[in-house]
Amino acid sequence: MLDNLSLPILDQIESLYREHDKHPIKRAVVISPYFDYEARAFEALLARFRPKAVDVYTQPSPSISPRALNRVLKQYPTKFTISELPLPRRLHAKVLLLQTQDTVWLASGSANLSAPALLHPAQQGNT
Repeated sequence: MLDNLSLPILDQIESLYREHDKHPIKRAVVISPYFDYEARAFEALLARFRPKAVDVYTQPSPSISPRALNRVLKQYPTKFTISELPLPRRLHAKVLLLQTQDTVWLASGSANLSAPALLHPAQQGNT
């Protein structure tokens, strides 16, 4: 179980991945209703894990700047898809899935793909 009381969640995910699985990330799947506008968490995901493909599933009108998203994708080229889920209510699920040749890493909980949720400890971000 991960929390961000002392360490950022993405730091912990990266540490576990590097400790237990050194294979390249073939695919990352993100389900998140919210993002940080400047795409800092998305950029950190691509910089740290360098997935060959990224699939994002979100609600209509995601809270991410298209300009920031394009900037990140130019810096870290990957096969990228974003799909808006046609749900009758607001999306609440938050998932980060990382797939290597042998393993699937899955983090699910209350953390959106945002800098406050994934890149900062609780005192500087979200709890």
